[in-house]
Amino acid sequence: MAGCYSESWTMKDLTDALKNMHKDNKIIKVPIFQRGKRWKTDQEDNFIDSLKRGFPVGTMLFFKRVENNQEVYTLVDGLQRGNTIKKYMNSPTKYFMDNSIPEDVSDRIFETLDLRGSEKQIKSKIREAISEAIRKFGSVDEIETYDVAKNIERGLPSISIDLVMSILKPFIKEYKENFEEITKSTIPVIVYSGDEDSLPIIFDRINSEGIPLSQYEVYAASWPLEKKFEISNDKIIEKIMKKYDSYADDDYTISGYDRDELRLSKNVTAFEYLFGLGKYLNNDHEFLHFDKSKADDEINSMAFELVNACINEGRDGIKTLYNEILSIDVKLFETRLLEAVAFVEKIISPITRFKGNTRSGYYLIYSKYQILSMIACAFREKYDLSNMTVTRKTWACNRKIMEKNMVQNFVYDIITNEWSSGGSNKLHSVAKPNKYMKEIPKIAWESALNGLFEQENMRNEKSKVASTTNADIVFLNCIYLSTFTALDQLSIDKFDIEHIAPKDQMKDLIENCKDEGLPISSIANLCYLPEYVNRSKKKKNFYQDTKYLNTVNIFEIEVKFSFTKKEELEWMNLPYLKGDYKQLEEFYMEFLRNRFNIQKDKFYLSLGIQ
Repeated sequence: MAGCYSESWTMKDLTDALKNMHKDNKIIKVPIFQRGKRWKTDQEDNFIDSLKRGFPVGTMLFFKRVENNQEVYTLVDGLQRGNTIKKYMNSPTKYFMDNSIPEDVSDRIFETLDLRGSEKQIKSKIREAISEAIRKFGSVDEIETYDVAKNIERGLPSISIDLVMSILKPFIKEYKENFEEITKSTIPVIVYSGDEDSLPIIFDRINSEGIPLSQYEVYAASWPLEKKFEISNDKIIEKIMKKYDSYADDDYTISGYDRDELRLSKNVTAFEYLFGLGKYLNNDHEFLHFDKSKADDEINSMAFELVNACINEGRDGIKTLYNEILSIDVKLFETRLLEAVAFVEKIISPITRFKGNTRSGYYLIYSKYQILSMIACAFREKYDLSNMTVTRKTWACNRKIMEKNMVQNFVYDIITNEWSSGGSNKLHSVAKPNKYMKEIPKIAWESALNGLFEQENMRNEKSKVASTTNADIVFLNCIYLSTFTALDQLSIDKFDIEHIAPKDQMKDLIENCKDEGLPISSIANLCYLPEYVNRSKKKKNFYQDTKYLNTVNIFEIEVKFSFTKKEELEWMNLPYLKGDYKQLEEFYMEFLRNRFNIQKDKFYLSLGIQ
C-alpha cells in the first residue's frame, strides 16, 4: 500500500548517503528523469546562508525500497538542495564570506593595533584577508589562527601577529563550533513507499511550483522509461553518457544507469535519444551552434522541436512524440534527417560562410527556428515517413526549385526579421504548404530592401554609430558573392565591413555644422574592404589619402568593393561650417540613394532575381 512518512536526516548523513553510503547502510540514487544541476552560484550561496541562519529550507522527497538487504532511497525531489548541501559539506570553507565575520573582529584589530589611515578601507582590507585565508583551507578543522593572522600581516606589514591571533582565536573557535552544529542540523525528508511507476508523475506535480520544469524536463519524467530501442550513432550515445556521468563525477549513483551496458547495447529511451541527438547536432554541425554554453546535463531542445516538425503536423504533437519515435525505424529516420541537415547547410553556406563574415568562428545571422523549419521542410519534401527507403517521386523536380527558392527565402526572412517572434508556431505553419517551394516576387524584394534602407536612414547619428545588423551582413554577403572569386574565399586575406564615408570623418563634418546627426551606419554606406586597405586609410576615404592611393589599385577597389567613383565623394572635401547642415545632408543622402541602387542591382544579380 502506498504511503508517506517523515524522517530527519542530518546534513552529514545526507551528504554521506549522496556521496556513497552512510552509517545505517543507506544509499541515495538519482533517478534518470531528474533535471540537471541547475542552481547558479548565488542560489547556492543563499541556500547555505539559510542553513547557517537556521531558516526553513524545504523538504526532500525520497522513494524507498530495499535491495539486497540495503535501504535504497531514490531522490525524487530536492536534487538542487542536496547537491548544494554536499558541496558545502565537502568544502565548507569555500562558502566563507566577508559577512561571516562579526564587525567587532575588524574593529578590535584596527583599534588594538592603533592603525593609521582610512578606517573604512583598512577594516575592509582586514576582512578580505581573513576571508581569503579561510577559503584556502580544505576543511574547517584545518583552519589555523596563525595562518589567518599571517595573511592579514601581508596586507598590513609591521603589525603584531600575537595581538591579531589573540583577537582571532575566539572568532575562529566559534566558527568551528557553529559549523559542527550545522553538520548536526536536520533536513526534513518525506519518504514515499508506493508504486515506483508513479515517481515521474509525482516529480512532475511537485515541480509545477517553485522553479518550474521546462517542458522537455517534463518529458524526461513522463515519457516511458522501460521502452527502449537500439541506435547506431556512437556520438549520440556519448552525449547521453556525458549527462549521466556529470552526476557520477559528483559521486551520485544514477538509478537504472549502467555505463558499460549502454555503450555496448546502445539501447535508449525516446527522451534519451532526443537529448543526445540535440547535443550531437549542436556539437557536430557548426551552423546549428544555438546552445553552445549549455552544460552536459542540460537539455538542448533542438532535436525535440526538429523531429516533431518532421513527424507531426503541429506543435502539440511533441507531448507524445515518443509514440511516433517508437513506431519508426529510428536508424533510417536519423540517416534521412541528417541528409536534410546537409542539404540545408549546403544551400546557405555560400552566404553564412562568406569570407568577410567573422574571424572568430561561425557567426549565426539567423534564428534557430528559421533553420529548423528549413530542415524539416526539406525532410518532408524528400521523404514520406511511411516509406523512407526511397525518395518521393516529385523530389527530382522539386529539389531544383527548392534549392533556388530556399536560399531566397532564407535571405528575405533575415532582412525582414521574419523569425523574431512566434518561432515555434511558424516552425509548423511554413510546411503547409511548403514555404520554401515558393519564389518571392520582385515587388516583395523591392518592398523589403527599400524598407531596410528607409528604416536605417531614420537614424540620427553624430557621436554613436549603430553596429551592423544581421540584415546588413546577409545583404552585403549576397552582393559580394558575385564579385569575390573562389581564390578570394580561400586566401588568407581578411576583410572588414567598413563605412565608405568614414564614420569618424562624418562625425567631424556633423560637428562642424552644429546640427542634427545623419544615418552614418546606413547599409548604403557599407562595403567589404581588405583589412590592409581599411586599416591603412583610417579616417580618410579612398580618394583623400595620396599615400594610400600609391599602395592600392583604386580601380580594383572601385569595381570589386566600393562601387564608387571619385566624384561621388567630392562633397566630403568641402569646408562645412555652422549652418551648412542642410547642404551636407543633401549631398550625403543623394550619395546613399545612388549607391543603394547599385547595391540592389548587384544583390538581384547574385541571387538570380529577375
